[in-house]
Amino acid sequence: MGAGLPTATVARYRCGLAGWDCRDVRMVELVSFGDLPPADLAALNAIPARLRLTPEQVDRTIAAVREAVRHCQSEWAACAKLSSQR
Repeated sequence: MGAGLPTATVARYRCGLAGWDCRDVRMVELVSFGDLPPADLAALNAIPARLRLTPEQVDRTIAAVREAVRHCQSEWAACAKLSSQR
């Protein structure tokens, strides 16, 4: 594979190789507020971007992430089982 990943790894990540083209790469440009006029940059940097969570919100967020990971793991396992049957 051109991306440096073994074919088996790509198949495992994607549940198969159908449609895989490691040469299909699109460039992404970096967009930065630093490219804006100074007044716009200052105004945007003044916008508060911090979150303030209560302990209950933190616990709920952690629990949700754990559940999402468990869900993904079960999907990955099902995908691996399907891939191994091919």
